[in-house]
Amino acid sequence: MTPRTLERRALKAHSAGQTWDEFWGRNGDHVRAAEPYDVDRFHKLERRLHHLVTCGDGDLWCRGTPWLEHDKQHKEMTEAT
Repeated sequence: MTPRTLERRALKAHSAGQTWDEFWGRNGDHVRAAEPYDVDRFHKLERRLHHLVTCGDGDLWCRGTPWLEHDKQHKEMTEAT
């Protein structure tokens, strides 16, 4: 699957109100397969998709509820281990 296809899926997920975790659960393997050899390109694609899922395509500085909820869940998970 191409990065462009993944970006379209991310925008559809945003429109449908999916969380990042839901999107990643369905598409994480495709993201890893899209950039299997270059870690920097993988992380760049991952950040781009995360932004599209949580903020859509418009707001470059989005830090709304989805980001805060994801940060809270990540903090709770890391403190539990």
